[in-house]
Amino acid sequence: MKVLHVAEKPSVAKEIARILSSSSFSVREGYSPYNKIFQFRFGNDEFLVTSVSGHLLTLDFPERFQKWNAVDPAILLDPVQCPVVWKVGEQNHNGENLRRTLAQEGRSAHRLVLWLDCDSEGEAIADEVAQVVREVNPAIMVGRAQFSAVTYHDITGALSNLREIDRKVVQMVRVRQEIDLRSGAAFTRLLTMKLEGIVNSESRIISYGTCQFPTLGLVVARFLEIKEFHRETFYSIELSATQDPSRCNGGPPPALEFTWVRGRLFCQYTTSNFYDLCFEAARHEGSLATAIQCDRREKRKWRPLPLNTVELQKEAVRKLKIDSSTAMDIAEALYNAGLISYPRTETDRFSQSIDVRSLVEIQCNHPDWGNFASGLRNEDDNSTPNFQFPRSGRNDDQAHPPIHPTSCKPLQDFDNPLHRKMFDYITRRFLASCSEDAIGAETIVTAAIGMEEFTARGLIIVKKGYLQIFENYDRWVESELPYVEEGDCLPITRLELRQGETSPPPLLNESDLIALMDKYGIGTDATIAEHIKTIQTRNYVVKNSQGRFAPQPMGLALVESFEHCEAYLARPGLRADQERDLKKISTDSSPFEEILSSYTRSYATQFQQIMSRMSLFLETIRSYFSNDAEMNNPSAGWIIEERDFSQCGLCGTRMTLMKSSAQTQIAKSVNCDRCTRLWRVWRASPGPSNTAPVIESTSHICPLCNFQVLCVRGNQEDGRHSSHFVCPKCYNEPPVMQDGPHNPENRLTAFQCGHCTHPTCGLASGTPPSYRQVMKCPACEGFCSIRVERERHRF
Repeated sequence: MKVLHVAEKPSVAKEIARILSSSSFSVREGYSPYNKIFQFRFGNDEFLVTSVSGHLLTLDFPERFQKWNAVDPAILLDPVQCPVVWKVGEQNHNGENLRRTLAQEGRSAHRLVLWLDCDSEGEAIADEVAQVVREVNPAIMVGRAQFSAVTYHDITGALSNLREIDRKVVQMVRVRQEIDLRSGAAFTRLLTMKLEGIVNSESRIISYGTCQFPTLGLVVARFLEIKEFHRETFYSIELSATQDPSRCNGGPPPALEFTWVRGRLFCQYTTSNFYDLCFEAARHEGSLATAIQCDRREKRKWRPLPLNTVELQKEAVRKLKIDSSTAMDIAEALYNAGLISYPRTETDRFSQSIDVRSLVEIQCNHPDWGNFASGLRNEDDNSTPNFQFPRSGRNDDQAHPPIHPTSCKPLQDFDNPLHRKMFDYITRRFLASCSEDAIGAETIVTAAIGMEEFTARGLIIVKKGYLQIFENYDRWVESELPYVEEGDCLPITRLELRQGETSPPPLLNESDLIALMDKYGIGTDATIAEHIKTIQTRNYVVKNSQGRFAPQPMGLALVESFEHCEAYLARPGLRADQERDLKKISTDSSPFEEILSSYTRSYATQFQQIMSRMSLFLETIRSYFSNDAEMNNPSAGWIIEERDFSQCGLCGTRMTLMKSSAQTQIAKSVNCDRCTRLWRVWRASPGPSNTAPVIESTSHICPLCNFQVLCVRGNQEDGRHSSHFVCPKCYNEPPVMQDGPHNPENRLTAFQCGHCTHPTCGLASGTPPSYRQVMKCPACEGFCSIRVERERHRF
């Protein structure tokens, strides 16, 4: 009997052929130069193993709907007026060659075995392959292989337990593809045609995607949260003390740092009263604090959960410094090489039916962690933790186990250092999940001064547990406290009233964004990285020098214009609801026709909402692309003086120092190409006494807006040696009272560091309003103000 096997990728097809033939196979060419055919005998059967390259069929509109200007984009959202068709090879130029190979080999085959990836997309691709083969051989028997790793155990087991294609899962994927095609095409055509001439887009396409836009919306939402954040001043009391001298055995007493149990208060008057009470009580008690409680307890640090795709991407960004897209490419390569299990899985729990101990035993001979793996197996070895069945997370896709190593390969045998790092992390994470929790001894000391209480915490690790194998990726910091007992008298070395400010959250980094996308169901675990890459490729956002995402004018303009028109497509809720409803198709609880109709109507309503408010939509877009366009063009009145001059606080990139070439003014500014913003830092009218100063960058960062502070130094040639400091953003957009009392003069422009009263900035030398006109001068009857001296952030 002739059996045709089809895998999703050429590398997997070759590995399957190697396993089933014991490396004894012949290779011949098909119509595709990239997808070979591996041929061998398997018992009494003739096996042919080949592959496709992703989706074989693509969904598209008929020819009459292809011309943008000839069709109203709204029609694309109507399944009745605008049908869709399946095509071979339209997006994949190799598709027709693959179809011909499948047709030729499938025509004489008796059985078709589908080795496509075991996720929803793989199920859909398997159905596409089956369709092509059945066109030439309707009677062929079709079997679907279910496997999680390209290993002998998984491949032979899957071959013995073939199943049918899951039609419900295929329908779910088809509905998602149609919704994405219709909405993406309709809104992309609308945006591109309406914004032509307003927006200078490099690609000339302003794209929309049902996952792309909510991803952009998350980045913009965080950016606006930072922009609209109102800083508040808070106050707290800090206490430092030493151990009771009677316990020191003659040596210097060790220190203890305490935290006020009230944390921080936002009322200066109330906090000052508490501080005064503490000060008086301490003075009355001889500058001593009393230990009123000492708690000693066991504390556990839980071993990590088994690894799923979302967690892998987040950890790759955080700990391996590899972006999510690259991380998935690496994991795919390790999977194809038979080193790890299938890397696209939602599951973070091992089924009790899986022999996890045997997976640990595979690693026992590894030169780096073999001893640890052997110790897990040997319960009599006290130098390593004992084996524990991995903890169970909340997610199980019922298709694949968590990501784990399936083979043992020495790290020095990896040619690619990124592959080595990824395999090292996955294996150590797996072994850590099979280990014991780390155990520590925590000490909490509570001390009192009068009626106020303060706490100090210490931790000593008693048993490292899983940290023995995973300490490069997970740390538990020890902080030992000196011995204290209840009733001890602790000499006070510092009692201070401190002032600080609330600060906005940072821009999203890639790990943050992945977590939010997973929370709201934006994309699948397999496509999250692609959507993040897309919004960067479209120049809707950029990743700054700190690895955080800053929205670009195009991204901001699109999100704000949609919001103004009450078309909330950039919010995560719609996509989350859509994914939840699509899953109902695969569980046989909802007809796919109803869900398709419901969401195409929803997108059509949003489309008409924008069309009815098009003037407002375009006005919002123009506000981002017509503001002072000449000022942002160095050739229009500005001359570049120095590139890579200072840091932009909005996007983190380096700005250019520029000087004016106009006859009507002499001025200097810094320009950010990414933000398309120009910030003046000095300006004066032309005259014999006005010459341009020297602008120097400093190492100081403005605590209000993260811009690099500049020093404006008087030109020594005209005898002026004075200098002052400016933050480019504050100079042009002075802080308002909602941001904190940093602008007591309520200046509307030309705001310098000398005008600012920020409490923790060493360059801020303005006088707070509460220190102005505090008394009359006995000499002249005028008013006196308090002069403020700052030393190490203290008044």
